[in-house]
Amino acid sequence: MDPFLSIVTASFNCRKSVSQTANSINRFDPAEVQWIVADGASTDGTLEQIKAYTNLNLELISGEDTGIYDAWNKACKKIKGKWVLFLSMGDRVYPKFDLKELRVFTHSIPKNTKLIWGNVEVFRNNQFRYLSQKENLLGWEFGRPVLPHHQGVLHSCTLFAEPFPFDPSYHVAADSKFLLSVLKKWNASYFNQTVSIFEDDGISNNFSNNYKVQKEIERLCQELRIDVPFHVKHLARLNRLFNTLGNKVLPPSIKYLLRPLRDYLFRGR
Repeated sequence: MDPFLSIVTASFNCRKSVSQTANSINRFDPAEVQWIVADGASTDGTLEQIKAYTNLNLELISGEDTGIYDAWNKACKKIKGKWVLFLSMGDRVYPKFDLKELRVFTHSIPKNTKLIWGNVEVFRNNQFRYLSQKENLLGWEFGRPVLPHHQGVLHSCTLFAEPFPFDPSYHVAADSKFLLSVLKKWNASYFNQTVSIFEDDGISNNFSNNYKVQKEIERLCQELRIDVPFHVKHLARLNRLFNTLGNKVLPPSIKYLLRPLRDYLFRGR
């Protein structure tokens, strides 16, 4: 019998983060949860760390890739679960996340539901920052429609029939493009449970990528024919500008204290 959930993780030279993710998956029955790791030919012992978890239902792919979305596309060919969750190495499945509750929930939603999203605890440097709890996906943020944290989204396996579900021409926003593409065609349902713990240190949250993130968001909105209001688009640009300048001139303690205020003022709704 196929597993109920497949967890996809891309990795590259992240040996110290393997145990966090692997241990959070280790509590599940291997018959219920498949872990697919697409490693970009790590040289720091990452592969050896992953292989040490012999009791997991592990599918390991190793070879050079062009980035996280190339790795995900390779991993998607190995999916066996009915639902799919994407976690970065270092992210964790929430300790109280219950597959039985999720199973029950999947029987109560419309048949055309292709996405289920839950809550995500956001951490930085192992310090809790906030709980991302979006009960609906109405409005705008960051210059595009509101989206849940990708680490809290359960995807129907039927979404990955195409060879390249994630557009490899994107470097930081292919996951946003994928989710928005799905939401234009299919139903999504909110599952009021915390799904994962997300380490907020990925490429899209790196201050040096601010300009690239904004350009890719504007590009995907254009390609998907999303009519972004004028004020939303320019608030997002101001947000990125303040983000970059603040990173250069403010000490870390002040910068992170001001971040919630910045998000509130410039997110755009």
